[in-house]
Amino acid sequence: MNSALCDIIVLTLNQPDVLKPCVDSVLKHTKIPSRLIVVNNGGGKRIRDLFVSFKETPQVSLKLLEFPENIGFVRGNNAAVAGGNSKYVCLLNNDCIVTPGWLERMIDLAERNPKFAAVNPQCNTLIDHDAVRNLPLEECARYFERFRGEYYVLGSVIGFCMLIPRKVIGEIGLFNEEIDTAYFEDSDFSYRARAAGYECVLAADAYVYHQPFGKASSISMKRRQALIQKNRQWFESKWGKAVRMAIVYDCNVGNDAELKLLLEQMRKMGIDDNHPHLILNTRREGPRNFDALLRAFQMDRSKSPNLKATIMHSPFFRLFAVLRIGFKWRKRYDAVASNNPDFLRWLGPFRYFLKFWTIYVTFSASLKQPVNFKSPDFIDCTLDVSALGDIRKEMRDAKK
Repeated sequence: MNSALCDIIVLTLNQPDVLKPCVDSVLKHTKIPSRLIVVNNGGGKRIRDLFVSFKETPQVSLKLLEFPENIGFVRGNNAAVAGGNSKYVCLLNNDCIVTPGWLERMIDLAERNPKFAAVNPQCNTLIDHDAVRNLPLEECARYFERFRGEYYVLGSVIGFCMLIPRKVIGEIGLFNEEIDTAYFEDSDFSYRARAAGYECVLAADAYVYHQPFGKASSISMKRRQALIQKNRQWFESKWGKAVRMAIVYDCNVGNDAELKLLLEQMRKMGIDDNHPHLILNTRREGPRNFDALLRAFQMDRSKSPNLKATIMHSPFFRLFAVLRIGFKWRKRYDAVASNNPDFLRWLGPFRYFLKFWTIYVTFSASLKQPVNFKSPDFIDCTLDVSALGDIRKEMRDAKK
């Protein structure tokens, strides 16, 4: 067969019943020259016996890489990647089932966009799709064909199935082995890629089924939660903590040019895995929903992850905004920003028991003031709109 365009790496511990449908689907639905590397990560004879039952296809060759003991998800994948020279690497969880066109469509997207560092496919656990909820997997794949060539920008890819050009790995490395076993290695890779000028995306026309979280995991729930907590602390000490921010914008004291600047900074916030929520008091003739607002400024929602908006035109806007902020109990806002200082002063008494910061957003760089995140003076601070997109970085640096 031809030399492999892609190395598909499937790491497994000791779950032959989970591994078999995954490998069977890869052999059936992969139609470009590839090498499937099964990493037997301390699984012993059961995985070895299963591997010899698999048969190569004209497009997919097979390789078994074995370790006598479990060296973890991070080190196992790093070792498997280091031994290849294909143009692309695809890391695939052993509890995934691929569908027709899965790999070809992700590679086609990466070929046309050299600044893409990592590509996720559509997935049942990544984005909720009512239209395919009860369809067989191959019909799901046919449904997503209608989005051929389309993609969504992500803050970070998720490691269940991620396609990576090998040149990117050569430039920034793969997974950081400071991470214990697994969890947040994919986020750290994504942030390093974005820091190097790349983008992380989701291919809208490729589909891979992934077992719901934890159902096929070889790690106990107690161990998994401990790893998540430990690695999250490591990740946030390096990259900062995601910020949930309500941005209350009143068009009666602003203009369209300022609103566009704000939306552009919100897009940067979303790509950085923050969660900005715009609460907009629009003019009578203004847009009545978020999609209409983005269209008015020629912005693409698919390139603007994590953005939410509540839009209204009402004389009771200030009261509505306070209620919207105050009743956010499950996932409280870390900060509330507004272009209307009167609103922030009116909001002032609520901040003490709701425990959020208030930020007055200006639209003149000459008014920008440094923010001291260590001081109570951060409350009611002034910040130019140009700094909002980097607020996660500013908070991280201020805490060092």
